[in-house]
Amino acid sequence: MYEGTLLGLFGPYALIGGVLFVLMSVTSGALWINIKTEGAISTKAGDLAKKSTLIVLVLALVYLAYSFVGIEGFTGNYSVMPALYLLPVLAIVAAVLSVFFTKKGRGFPAFCSNLLAFLFIVQSGLASIYPYMLKSSVSPEYGIDIFEAASSHLTLSIMLGGALVFVPIVIIYQLWVYTLFKEKIKETEQVDY
Repeated sequence: MYEGTLLGLFGPYALIGGVLFVLMSVTSGALWINIKTEGAISTKAGDLAKKSTLIVLVLALVYLAYSFVGIEGFTGNYSVMPALYLLPVLAIVAAVLSVFFTKKGRGFPAFCSNLLAFLFIVQSGLASIYPYMLKSSVSPEYGIDIFEAASSHLTLSIMLGGALVFVPIVIIYQLWVYTLFKEKIKETEQVDY
């Protein structure tokens, strides 16, 4: 349950987080274009990635610092289980590695590092609200925890069966697609369609 106005959703924390995650997505796209192309397009994407990885690092530091200092109750689970502090540390390490690899012109490790930073920042937030899926700002009993949000045993069993069948099919298909399109895209003056 949310108590407040529409403008209340656009506080500094939400805006920093929104800009951070959009910029991380832009950085991933630029790094992927840098990996998969050659020539001027690859160079432009690499230049954009060099700038955006630095901004991502700074915003990640600000966002995580704000989370721990400015958000009431954020550190509750961290105090109970100090090993969770590894999540934001790993997020910053991954963001630093992304900057490092981008500066060295190593696109694939930079791409992977950026994705890991994304993952660990999200996990840092999820670790702070566990066991809630949606934490109420009004009162804890209005929140939805992971146990209330879970489906019935029968539904989960059917979903597991479907996942065991279809996830390997999707993985095999994706591996085939990445194998098929593994070459870099080259600039040509004329395209024959």
